[in-house]
Amino acid sequence: MNDVASGGRVRTKVVCLECRKNKRKCDGREPTCSLCEKIGKPCTYISDTQKRKRKRRDEEYIRTLEDEIETLRSLLNLEQTKTAQDTLAAYSHQNPQAAHHYENEYEDAEIEDSQPSTNESLTDVVSAEAMSELGSLMLSLNIEDQGEPSFTLASGRLKPIDMLPQAMSIEEASGSYTTKPPAFDDLELLSHLRDCFLKHFNPNHQTLSPQDILDFNPEGFWSQTLDRNFRDSAIYAIGARYSERYNSRVIEEQMANFVQSLLFECLQNYSSVFVVQGCSLMAWRELMTGNNSMSFNYICFATGLALKMGLHVTALSRIQSRLGDTRASEYARQVRTFWCYFSIDRIITAVIGMNCTIPWQRVRVAPFSDIISGSLTLEEIVFDRQGQLWHLWDSLMDQVLAFNWRTISNEEKQALLIRSRQALLSFLRDSDERLRIDDKNPSKNVICFRMAFQTALLLIHRPFICESGLGPLLQLSIRSVTAAANSITQLTRALKKIDEFAHVPPEVIGHMTSASVIHLLNATSGKTTLGRQPVNRLATCLNALVAIRRTWDVRASTSIRFIQDLAARWKVVWALPLSLSSPLPDHTRTRPSIPLDPLISSFVDAGPATMLQATQQDVPVPVPILDQYYGEMDVYAMDSMALNWLFGVTDDELAGQ
Repeated sequence: MNDVASGGRVRTKVVCLECRKNKRKCDGREPTCSLCEKIGKPCTYISDTQKRKRKRRDEEYIRTLEDEIETLRSLLNLEQTKTAQDTLAAYSHQNPQAAHHYENEYEDAEIEDSQPSTNESLTDVVSAEAMSELGSLMLSLNIEDQGEPSFTLASGRLKPIDMLPQAMSIEEASGSYTTKPPAFDDLELLSHLRDCFLKHFNPNHQTLSPQDILDFNPEGFWSQTLDRNFRDSAIYAIGARYSERYNSRVIEEQMANFVQSLLFECLQNYSSVFVVQGCSLMAWRELMTGNNSMSFNYICFATGLALKMGLHVTALSRIQSRLGDTRASEYARQVRTFWCYFSIDRIITAVIGMNCTIPWQRVRVAPFSDIISGSLTLEEIVFDRQGQLWHLWDSLMDQVLAFNWRTISNEEKQALLIRSRQALLSFLRDSDERLRIDDKNPSKNVICFRMAFQTALLLIHRPFICESGLGPLLQLSIRSVTAAANSITQLTRALKKIDEFAHVPPEVIGHMTSASVIHLLNATSGKTTLGRQPVNRLATCLNALVAIRRTWDVRASTSIRFIQDLAARWKVVWALPLSLSSPLPDHTRTRPSIPLDPLISSFVDAGPATMLQATQQDVPVPVPILDQYYGEMDVYAMDSMALNWLFGVTDDELAGQ
């Protein structure tokens, strides 16, 4: 005994299950320990592969669970009143993501007479199938030969592809648009522009499929049809936008002018996915160059063609059966074209503050992942979930952005907020595991997707932070927008570590701007602990925008000016980085200052801390920082997501035009 004590007992690392269960001292001998052998018990050990590994903490997952807990607590508070119970019961039968799911099967209508009558009604005589078909189609107004109006079925919208006009080549077409830009003589340059497009733009918007990339040949440009020339020229223009050649801007302008010269000929004589793609690409390019008016015109052209071709309802079985098995590739191209158009449309309408051109209720398109054969790449997964995210966000914000928002009762607003939060959190929880951020090898696409999700989470709470009478949900909204802004800032730091913001997607500018506005809002609490905390986070976002300005000068500069002017109006210029805290010239101010009465000024100086305190004391809360610039109608009619998401400020006002 003394020998063992003096030499020290050797600790047994692994004990058998029998000794562990009976709390005996096991010597760890394999295959049978001494005690089990002595008493004749079966001796088993846990293999290394069966050992429980310690779970790695996921901070983002923990924050998500905390948000869900707060949502449930708020839901319990709502149940204390009968009105809230009735409101929640009205929503309980609805699936939060019912509008987000797609219709893949067409069900024939069945008419059931719940109250039989002895008299034969009209519905018993006419065909139920005919009634279903007539009721589900729109009527179009035609003008007959004699000038009389005639309402007929709009069968032309579902015209088979074989019945489309015979395509002409660019050599057969006539007009001034046939003038060839000098850049088309350099095949090496065209290949370079194509590669720039495929490297920087296509992964984010999935315009071209792998087969389209193989078929894309600059040498055969002039032998193609006019609609393909239109699309390919737009690709070259965007490739020049990403190119680092010394004359890339000149080449981009030449290509853009050439595309514009083909526009009306293609719109008049070609209804093809290539024209939809080309208009979408040019809309994106015009937005990046600061030409918002032309950008919206291009996306409206794309919308008109998409509606005419039925690209927004390709999931309906009748349209799929019209294509047939032999048209599988064409169907896949239609689905790809729509989601490419959809992603660009949501960026454009958000930045310039316009309504989305196709309402979410009218979209019945299969998910992008359905047309991919084999396993999806990470870029395809991100693009698929990004499209579904903004489609879901549209459905959740539809009631908020309507003109009658202020007439909705507080109970309905509370139920809407809880339903929206749950839908977004469920969406993230159901996403692919590869969309989690890997600390060792982070992906730029995944980071951008996470920023988009946090922005969506921020925006669903944004309208509620200027609503009094919401009780604990007002506190939840302010805390949620702050948490989302902090997450966007952390993702901005992660994005910087990858490549110092070189060739980042321009949509991240809107995400960073949204986070910066929330940081400014918290800074209005004054030079207190609450007010100083967001200063470093605000500096992170602004420094990122300054770095992005090297690539996207117009959009990033507009965002920076907006934040500077906002800080001046809210009297928190001290929160800006020193390099950006100088007074703005008068011609760059976004909007003249509006004098505030003393009561409102006290809330401007106090910020959200006083807002929370007043809410807890059941004091009516004027929220001047937001409500001062809100406007009764304009901001709620906007599909706002970026610079003008808060005040209804247009880019023309930001530029001082």
